[in-house]
Amino acid sequence: MKMESSNERKLELTLCGMLPYKLNVEYKSSEQISRDKWIDTINVVEMTSFYLGVNRSNVTPLLHSLDKLTEPILEGGLIPIVELAKIALKYKGVPDHPWELFFDGVGCGCRARGYEINFWFENGVFQYSYKKQNRFVDNQFQLFEKLKEMHFNVFDIPKEMYIEKPTSNNNQKQ
Repeated sequence: MKMESSNERKLELTLCGMLPYKLNVEYKSSEQISRDKWIDTINVVEMTSFYLGVNRSNVTPLLHSLDKLTEPILEGGLIPIVELAKIALKYKGVPDHPWELFFDGVGCGCRARGYEINFWFENGVFQYSYKKQNRFVDNQFQLFEKLKEMHFNVFDIPKEMYIEKPTSNNNQKQ
């Protein structure tokens, strides 16, 4: 019995954990895809229903690294950390209004203009501060599901095991 490495297991979890979110992959096969160099980017859900028994070593996911949280990489130029802050703080009475990014040397995040609220992601946890009191965000699970939906590398697979996902062409600042 062959033992899987921890990185192979992370890749498997990434592929399985992102199936509901139409994760794009690069799939290499000379038999089933006939394009230049036999490579195509296809939807994992379609791939698994059509190519049952696919060899996992031929599949490379297209993901965003977590250091792209503060970049306008989403459709319409939206910034992931700002979209996550809106979700996390929706029930805290923070209205939907302009946010600005900040970098403090340790981490990065965003703050609501006109409010004493900061929101950031550090050491694998979403946090916020209100009136200079730091707190953990209550809905961590919901935010990690949103990261998976946005195709972020939440399972911390090594860079050599995924391809950096191209960003949206429609990048306009928020």
